[in-house]
Amino acid sequence: MTLDTSGYDDFEIGLGPNDVETPQVIEIRVEPGANNGANLMCVYTGVLRFAAVGASESAWSRGSLGARIPTPGRRWSSISRGPDWTGFRGATAVLSLASIFNAGVANFAGWAVDAAIVEPIVPIGVPEPDDHLRIQALLAVRDTDGILFRLSYQVTALGAATHA
Repeated sequence: MTLDTSGYDDFEIGLGPNDVETPQVIEIRVEPGANNGANLMCVYTGVLRFAAVGASESAWSRGSLGARIPTPGRRWSSISRGPDWTGFRGATAVLSLASIFNAGVANFAGWAVDAAIVEPIVPIGVPEPDDHLRIQALLAVRDTDGILFRLSYQVTALGAATHA
């Protein structure tokens, strides 16, 4: 499932593992019967570093962000791949404004995270996928000198793992 980015074409930001600050992970065993077959819950947190700049005082600049979230020691897949993989059963994402800036008067400034989802990514043409999840988000910035610099994230993912 991906987000509908219609109307979010003012900017597009792609982030890799080097754009993530202070990544942390907690793994907790869960009851598979109550969690869609998942026996593991992983909580990933950190800060995404980038810059999204507004272009107008009277309208929102809307764009999308795709960020690779590091998942050290865990390889996620939406299909069955074997004992070293964690079967993705679903996830939630929370993104919060962590650093904003306005260079001048901020009478009409604004910053927003409109929506966010998490999905496992298997790069096309790559025999072995990277061990990460991906956040896809819709962002908005308003004001000609308004800048969104950082977002804090918390991703909670459920997985079925042979080695939980």
